[in-house]
Amino acid sequence: NQEDFEKSIIELEFNLICCLSYEKKNGQWEEVISIYDEWRHYLEFIENSIPKTHVNSLEVKRTRPEDFSFVLDMSTILIESSLAPLNVELDQHENWFFSLDSAQRLSSKLKDFNLQTEEGIHAFNLYLTNILKRLIRLKLCNICSGKLEATQESKSWLELPIQTRAINTYKTTISKLDVNHFSPALCTERNIHEIEKSLGRLIDTEWVILSEFLDGFIAPIGQSSKMSLEKVGRKWRYTLPTYSLQEKELMHLIIFDYLFEGGIIATGFFKGESCIKITPLGASMFGQS
Repeated sequence: NQEDFEKSIIELEFNLICCLSYEKKNGQWEEVISIYDEWRHYLEFIENSIPKTHVNSLEVKRTRPEDFSFVLDMSTILIESSLAPLNVELDQHENWFFSLDSAQRLSSKLKDFNLQTEEGIHAFNLYLTNILKRLIRLKLCNICSGKLEATQESKSWLELPIQTRAINTYKTTISKLDVNHFSPALCTERNIHEIEKSLGRLIDTEWVILSEFLDGFIAPIGQSSKMSLEKVGRKWRYTLPTYSLQEKELMHLIIFDYLFEGGIIATGFFKGESCIKITPLGASMFGQS
């Protein structure tokens, strides 16, 4: 009705989205809703930044076959370590990695890796190293005399539902970001939450190219990444955010690596490009953010 219409117009005008004016047509004054030019440019940016590449899901090579593969692989390694010792070593950067014999043993348990090429073997060993980092950080294992040993806490962890294990892994990782690589001002809870909120754009979509998704990223996570109105000549325009290299690296790390580990984002490659897809768990967590 007219009253509800006028209330809606007032709210839209208050939020600087549009205004109500009158135009004379055929001798009669008619109400005309005009969208502000600044808002129109912003909406055009949102529309144009929607990932355009059609990704054929049948051609996507997933990083791992299941949404919760990372946590399932963590669980497999814990179980294996309880059956027989897994040997680990320190590299030149003081990071633990599985020795050759243990890596070969685990390769028979963790399926769907390409171990026929040097590149595939390197990717597999890097994946194992990341799992080892998470196990240590979650205090699910100890290292004694070069051997991986599951802790008492790991037994309780393995009994948790897979979704709980996945969220636990992600939350623990995200709470201890590597501030040696990123500035402390960047690694804040608010910035991480802003990156997580961006996942809402993936709801009701299939696979999308990661770089195209990031091109439409507008979360305020840095000094130059806040939207604001700026006067250009006689008109006002929204200043769209720009991101530093470090900010882009943080977005990529959280979305493509950490959210994948938590079963929140599925990752893969399509024609050589990184692509992502939100999982049912991710949709339930961030779909209404």
